[in-house]
Amino acid sequence: MIILGFIVALLTALVWGFASVLTKIVFSKGANPLEYNAIRAFPVFLFMLSLVIVMGYLNDFLSIDLYVILILLVVTFLGIFLGDTLYFFGIRDCGVTVAVPIAYTYPFFAYVFAYFLVGETPTIWIIIAGFLISLGIYLLSKSSNNSGIANPKKFKRGVLFTITSAISFGLGTTIAKIALLSTTAIVAATYRLLLLGLLLLPYLTIQHNRIKQFSKREIIFMIIVGIIGTGVGGLFYFTALEIIGVSITSTIAATSPFHSALFATIILKENITREKVIGMALTVGGTLLILLQVFCFIP
Repeated sequence: MIILGFIVALLTALVWGFASVLTKIVFSKGANPLEYNAIRAFPVFLFMLSLVIVMGYLNDFLSIDLYVILILLVVTFLGIFLGDTLYFFGIRDCGVTVAVPIAYTYPFFAYVFAYFLVGETPTIWIIIAGFLISLGIYLLSKSSNNSGIANPKKFKRGVLFTITSAISFGLGTTIAKIALLSTTAIVAATYRLLLLGLLLLPYLTIQHNRIKQFSKREIIFMIIVGIIGTGVGGLFYFTALEIIGVSITSTIAATSPFHSALFATIILKENITREKVIGMALTVGGTLLILLQVFCFIP
């Protein structure tokens, strides 16, 4: 069962890495994070609801307790609504090289929150793996094209945005584990999208004319990217949390920039640099260290 959890966590990172490359294309069309979330939320919810019905979890979906919904509301706010938005604004204000490595320190915040909230203590090997992965992500982001960092005031604001996003991701991951004690992964992932849509409904209404400016093709593309990243990726993420807990899941999921760099090299034809190769090697090394821990080859 632990091996299955590791594989699902790795699939989460893979799917998120692929989705992030597609998200770059979304933002190149002029959409901002709030618009993207508002457009994709309800359609991806309907996709997930169809999976709930097909897989026989409709009764679980309809009979979920109110307090679990409230917990998932907090998870949704901290993760997709607040965390993602601040992360993207952080990239805008302080650049990829600074924002990405800061944001992907969120497993270390998750370790702390998991210890106090769910009594989960990461092993020393998971912490070492987290450091290796963080260093690898730093080198991967440093190898990205990061031209034109803004003025110092805007830069500091971007750093603050990104640190807050990392804390939000870490706390949201831990609270998601609490929700999964009372519901299933697919139900949690589906409710998260419903709640995201409800949170953004006022924004969707206010910005209706702005959103109408996107073509049908662009909107369909955003929905497809949402299904891949937030739908399928979110389902894998909650499933991994359910099986192997906060520490391993958050650390493995944090390798998604590695997969993003890999897909960007293949799809977007980005250059392969020495820093990118070293960053990938460190990220893979951290992942392998966790794999060895999972297989109990190391204490």
